[in-house]
Amino acid sequence: MTEQTVFQNDVLDTSTRDAANNWNQLLQLQTQVFLPNEIKFFLGCKEWMDAQSVLDVGCGNGAYISKLSQHFPEKTYTGIDVSPELISAAKCGKTDPNIRFEQRDFYEFQTEGLFDVVVMRLIVQHLKGFNPILRQASKLLKPGGSLVIIEPDLDNSWNRPETPKFAQLLQNVDDNSRQNQTNRSILSELNHIVMKNDDWTTEQNLTISLPYVGPFEDSNLLRLYSLWIDILNNSHVVSLPLLEVHRELHAWSQRSDTYAQIGVRFMHLKCDAQYRRG
Repeated sequence: MTEQTVFQNDVLDTSTRDAANNWNQLLQLQTQVFLPNEIKFFLGCKEWMDAQSVLDVGCGNGAYISKLSQHFPEKTYTGIDVSPELISAAKCGKTDPNIRFEQRDFYEFQTEGLFDVVVMRLIVQHLKGFNPILRQASKLLKPGGSLVIIEPDLDNSWNRPETPKFAQLLQNVDDNSRQNQTNRSILSELNHIVMKNDDWTTEQNLTISLPYVGPFEDSNLLRLYSLWIDILNNSHVVSLPLLEVHRELHAWSQRSDTYAQIGVRFMHLKCDAQYRRG
């Protein structure tokens, strides 16, 4: 059976002004919240440090790739995304000549020059099937090139005291993922899939836990949660009364005994140098 790769993902829709604005804000916040630990990961990755050319798949508004370029200015960067609204925002904000942005579909993307590294940050979870991702990445990488995947580690993410309405929302998102067969439901299984694929090896499969101590009122963490809820509300992929989730998180954020933990998984995969298109 051929794995389906192209489908309509309502969560990623940016065709309305509100949806595009929410995604713009979320991408900025995700960069602020997670970037320090991601830079630490890249500094410890020899293949990344040696790389000259980088492809960022699902680059959105370019906030992340622009920050990477500031820390690693010796590289050239290409960012692709299917959203015309986010690519427009990326191009408007572009000041670095080492970066270019294109509105392109990852599965259809072709280029004359191949890349040393392909980065897929917080996008694999929204796609269908992991083997099609590996096949397409292999077509875009130089022999022995690397694929870096950054995704949440859902098993190591939680709030204390518990936020049951928010937890139910996340469960509904997971149920929707299983129903639509997107990769969010199999994030913990990605390394097992790689192990069965002769064309790829896992160089690193690292999980880190980011701890946050409240109160969280007016914090980036609360804004991150709130924007994600708004995006889900606009996409209509869950049926929960999301205003109640907002209220629960707001009350939770004001408590002095709050603690939040976000798990982040880093995967560094290397493409077999002998595997080429044919």
